[in-house]
Amino acid sequence: MKTTTRKMTLKERKQLQRSRWLLLPIYILVLVFLAIAYYFESLPVYARVAASAIPIIAAIIFTSVMFKTNEDIQLNEVTVISGILSSKQKFGSHMPMASKRSSSQPSYYIVISGTKFKVTSRMYASVSEGDKVALTIAPRSNYILGIKIL
Repeated sequence: MKTTTRKMTLKERKQLQRSRWLLLPIYILVLVFLAIAYYFESLPVYARVAASAIPIIAAIIFTSVMFKTNEDIQLNEVTVISGILSSKQKFGSHMPMASKRSSSQPSYYIVISGTKFKVTSRMYASVSEGDKVALTIAPRSNYILGIKIL
């Protein structure tokens, strides 16, 4: 596995900037939960505490992700990992079970030189085992920006 660092392209920069907007619905949901905890005084104490604590913890986690993405944008560098794709793995597909269906989305992973990376379904479908690939990653947030067959 070969790791190099290079300047971020404009396309990669825009892709990272767009990824920050995906967090906006999370913050709206946090505000809804806090409003429920505040305005419904008839809720039991434990329910009000949960309605306050859970979204606050989620907001802290997602804010840390957003800060890492901002650091990547300011750093203006990406890490390119090159190597042989040794395996592809898919977990949690939409296969019907005995009486109910699984509603979870599948997760896609590729393994390059013993290191596992979570990728999108499009990236997963674009490569095959044994291909020599280059994976472009934002170094702070570990956001995968692209994959290219060499």
